[in-house]
Amino acid sequence: MKNLIQLSVLAIACVFFAAIDSNAQSLTKGEKIVQIGTGIGGTVVAGSTSQTPYLRAIFEMGVNDDFLDGTLSVGGGISYKSGSYAYYTSSTWNYTYMSFHGRASWHPSFINADKLDAYTGLALGIDFVNVNYDNAWDYDYDGTDFSGAGLSLGLHVGARYQFTDQWGAWAELGLGHG
Repeated sequence: MKNLIQLSVLAIACVFFAAIDSNAQSLTKGEKIVQIGTGIGGTVVAGSTSQTPYLRAIFEMGVNDDFLDGTLSVGGGISYKSGSYAYYTSSTWNYTYMSFHGRASWHPSFINADKLDAYTGLALGIDFVNVNYDNAWDYDYDGTDFSGAGLSLGLHVGARYQFTDQWGAWAELGLGHG
């Protein structure tokens, strides 16, 4: 029941962005966008018994209006997700992921919808994972640390729709935290 409620809340939740110096069509040079949202994708670990929604914040700015018949934007973001995996009743693995990334997106101008901005792009970042293990038998894996960091590459495709000059909703599909 708890999972059904969480899924329902996520399904009806709107993800908003704030556009500073906004244009009602595709992103333009000098336009700045802040996007804050949550997602339902990505499992922390297969068989997770609980996990948070995927939380992220992104900033982008249009830098070139003459990029492949569209606008090039650059920016960065931060992402967060955590979860746990209970092994029977005796042990629990807790995972926390955080990502900091830079991103570049292409906003094609040939998609000419009044309040819609479609885009696709790449992201490069660093991902951090913190892993804690709690066991009723106090087995400590000989002091092994499962936490770490590494580079990540992300691909994304998305769209934003503006309700007003300052507020709208966005949806994005992608691989990686980008």
